[in-house]
Amino acid sequence: MKKKFLTWMLTFGYALAMTGCANNDTAQAITQSTEQSESADADSSAGQQAEDASEQAEDNSEQTEDTSEQDLENNPEYIALMEKISQSKAGVPDENGNFTIGTFGSLHSASISLLPDQEYNVSATNYLITKTPEAEDNNYTHIQYSFVEDTTEEAIANSATDDEQYQEDQYDDVEISSIQTADVNGMSVSWVKHSYTYSYFSEYAKYYGWTMVDDHTGFLIYIEIYGDVGMDTDDNLLNEAFQGVTLT
Repeated sequence: MKKKFLTWMLTFGYALAMTGCANNDTAQAITQSTEQSESADADSSAGQQAEDASEQAEDNSEQTEDTSEQDLENNPEYIALMEKISQSKAGVPDENGNFTIGTFGSLHSASISLLPDQEYNVSATNYLITKTPEAEDNNYTHIQYSFVEDTTEEAIANSATDDEQYQEDQYDDVEISSIQTADVNGMSVSWVKHSYTYSYFSEYAKYYGWTMVDDHTGFLIYIEIYGDVGMDTDDNLLNEAFQGVTLT
């Protein structure tokens, strides 16, 4: 079977509620037409004023955003963080042997010490993926560390416990644990384990672990283990991965 690693991607949607006003469909006398016209003009003027105010608010918001980004780009801490991230993107660890990832538009970052049996694979600003060195197609472990912004803990939990991906006939013996919690390395960590057999001859174990950095930013570790049916897995692996992370 061809080796396949699926990264944990979280997609969130937003819904907008629209409200409307009922129109008055009662027939009016001809003598009221002038009043209606004046009322319509007043409504139109009020509507235009509201639209102008809304546009002004948007402009102010964009100006604030631009100013915030400019302030961040001139921040020495942010510049130093971006330099570390650029170094990690090139596959080069820092002086302590760690790799760095961060969030977009803030100073949240993670310094990551790789597990002993893992090596650097690829990274970007907000994620790092490691792999088993010289892994066989039927026996490997991949680990993904990542930040997710503009989210909630509930949204992450819903994604981590989703079972829709296992609806096809190739999946058997699917088990998804309840959400577990633990204090690891100064972090309050939640995690879920998925396990299943695929096409009767291979087995997967997947660990989804997360902790909230602030009210709308999560730090995630996703581990995928693939091997022969009956393989042994160690639930402590996720704990060890979080032990190697320092969040700021």
